[in-house]
Amino acid sequence: MKIEFVVFCEGFHDRAFWKGWLSHLGCTDPGAQLPTASTRREVSDPWGGKVTRGRFAFNSPTGHFIQVCPCGGKANIMPLVRQRLKKHTTEPARRIIINEDSDLAVGAPADLATPATVETVVRQFDASATQSATGEWQMYGGSLGISLVLWNAGDPPTAGVPDFQTLERLVSAAICSAKGGRGTAIRDWLNSRPNPPPADPKEFAWSHMAGWYASSGGEAFYSNLWNDAAIATELQNRLRANGAWDIVADFAK
Repeated sequence: MKIEFVVFCEGFHDRAFWKGWLSHLGCTDPGAQLPTASTRREVSDPWGGKVTRGRFAFNSPTGHFIQVCPCGGKANIMPLVRQRLKKHTTEPARRIIINEDSDLAVGAPADLATPATVETVVRQFDASATQSATGEWQMYGGSLGISLVLWNAGDPPTAGVPDFQTLERLVSAAICSAKGGRGTAIRDWLNSRPNPPPADPKEFAWSHMAGWYASSGGEAFYSNLWNDAAIATELQNRLRANGAWDIVADFAK
């Protein structure tokens, strides 16, 4: 039987970014249609449950079954993790990743972003769980690992990059580093708007998308970034620096 690995993320754009990242690491889509087919294959998890409701499935290079589950907002992540842990006896997972924006201002200590609810939920299901030096929670004698992946980028304040730690900041920082001049162009355009609304990290990412990737649309923008070698390198540099790369590279073996 395949072993299930699960990612719980905030929303569809996170899911799209995970699609690109996991594909970049060699994972494949079991539902991809055949060249002669008009529809996708139906995909089931290792226990026969259909992969539906916006979830994406992948097979890792060594055969792990990975689900990426968009949760419809940060507040919904831990309740869904709790639901998954309730099924662990009959549908055991090997690894769970909890993924969200830290939403901290640039320069704030990253450890402040670790939700206390993660430990609370872990302890609720396994009071003897321990935490490794890398921050992964080891539950049930080490048979289940739970890791936290927070989107952030350690860049200094940069033109074209939002100042709050979000997926939009990670993506914008990588693009600006790989593609010289884009950050300045976006800063100048955003500053030129008459009566602009309050600043929002999404305005930066959507400016990159509209300026250079409009034909792909919003969701494909996040997944297709991994197809650009220069941007993929910059994403990897930042994900290595914040510790996420090693967690996911091991997860996606």
